[in-house]
Amino acid sequence: MKQLFLISLACSSLLFGASDLKVGASEIARDRSIIEDTNDATSDLLTITAHPEEQPVDGQKNPPPPYGDSACIASDPPLTALIRDRDGQILRTLTTQQNPILWFYLPYESPLKAEFSVTRGNSQTRRTITLPGQPGIIGIQLPPEAKLSAIGEDYEWNLEIICHPNKPSQNPYVYGQIRRIELPPLNVQNSQEKIKFFAKKGIWSDVLTTILIDLYEQNTEQAKQYLQQLLSGEGMQNLAQMERLKIYSFVEESESQTTSSLDR
Repeated sequence: MKQLFLISLACSSLLFGASDLKVGASEIARDRSIIEDTNDATSDLLTITAHPEEQPVDGQKNPPPPYGDSACIASDPPLTALIRDRDGQILRTLTTQQNPILWFYLPYESPLKAEFSVTRGNSQTRRTITLPGQPGIIGIQLPPEAKLSAIGEDYEWNLEIICHPNKPSQNPYVYGQIRRIELPPLNVQNSQEKIKFFAKKGIWSDVLTTILIDLYEQNTEQAKQYLQQLLSGEGMQNLAQMERLKIYSFVEESESQTTSSLDR
């Protein structure tokens, strides 16, 4: 009888031990799943899916050296347009927005003036802005009169830093092209889902803007982590930790403007 009791007690201990192991394994699996889900949230941003309309175009990501003189002292890295390139060729920037935001890194430590322009055909819109006066990232939203009203057509943009008011040919500048395309309705809610959605569709402008506006306002450190992964794939990893300084929205800003015809 005593032997049966000891056998029964041993079996119960084994059952409880197995149960504990099962619970422990379940907890480990759950924790691993959480970690994997967290990693997956940013893994899609390591690369942007190639889009058929993202083709090489005329453009300039950095101004050629020298980057300026005493009127426009700049440190390294130089003025940089946050756009994509392949084998030294600038790629057309894609967006789904009518008034998208273009992003730039500024190295300047004084409040210089800059001229931003958008051209389509014979029509050009120009705006003069005052730079923040410290190195960092800025966004410039296309003015309402320069919105991308035509889908599938290229709009040329240019940002020129006014270092030499009397010698504009010596001013550093960057330029490129942007095109609006259509996508199916976006059925996602949070910023991380939007980022992954646009990355898979190959919409560079919308990925970058979602990071630097939506996510940046919610969680700045997480936004910088996403930005690090995004820019690292484009050789701009040294810009990922730069501060976002200002967004120029001409609906609200009272900066000077000129709209003209280029065939004058």
